[in-house]
Order: sequence, then C-alpha cells, then structure tokens
Amino acid sequence: MDQVNSSFVSLILGAFIPVLIDVLNTRLESAKLKYLVAVSICFLIGFGIEYLNGRLVLENVFASAGIVFATAQSVYNLYWKESEKRTELFNV
Repeated sequence: MDQVNSSFVSLILGAFIPVLIDVLNTRLESAKLKYLVAVSICFLIGFGIEYLNGRLVLENVFASAGIVFATAQSVYNLYWKESEKRTELFNV
C-alpha cells in the first residue's frame, strides 16, 4: 500500500467508525472518557493501517490516525448524530 492508498483506507474506515465509537460510548457519561475512547480507537486503526502497510513509523501512524479521527468526527456530526438508524439502535 502506498501513501495514497493508506490515506484512502483511513478515509473509508473513518466513515464507518462512528457507529463503533457510539456503541462503545453508550454507557459512558463523561465527555472526557468518550473522547478518550474515540481517540484510542482511531489511533489503533491508524496503527493497524500502517502496520499492514509495512511502514510502522510514528509519523505515519499519527497521520493515518488523524485522518481516521477527522473523518469519524465529521461523519458523526454531519450524519450519524441525527440519523434514524441511530435512533432505532439506541432509542434516543
């Protein structure tokens, strides 16, 4: 995988991560803990992308994790937060 593919994979995974983060955060009340969960998941995904890419350099891990996190936050705020599927899933 080259850098373009790595960024593309980060974008695609970031688009689907809000559902996982929301499921894990349903029982948490602290905003700080919710943020920590989101950042941790995105960092682990960034680590996994770069590990599979064969370029396990801290700079690349942070770049991939940053793309995943930014995409996940955008998708959550623009779509998932007010989604009917979220309402059905969590009875919010």
